[in-house]
Amino acid sequence: LSRGLGDVYKRQVYDRRPESFEGYLEDGRTAHNVLERQLSKSGHWLALGHATLADIACYPYVKRAPEGDLPLDDYPAIRAWLSRCEALPGWISIDS
Repeated sequence: LSRGLGDVYKRQVYDRRPESFEGYLEDGRTAHNVLERQLSKSGHWLALGHATLADIACYPYVKRAPEGDLPLDDYPAIRAWLSRCEALPGWISIDS
């Protein structure tokens, strides 16, 4: 989503129940903490010591998290993991 489209989506969804947005942010921060801890323990990938479907499936949600007000600045293992995913042979960027 472009930044503008993300803002429109947030208004459409959360203006109806603005109190729910903070709950979703908290859930997202919890997920980031779990992911950061897992990557710190397991090394470079989410499972099995190499890239798997788990990495591919999680990547777009984590990559786009900053658009939903969930910055990745405090998550060095996550940022490194995103870079490793993007360096995989045949990877197609979602930023282009």
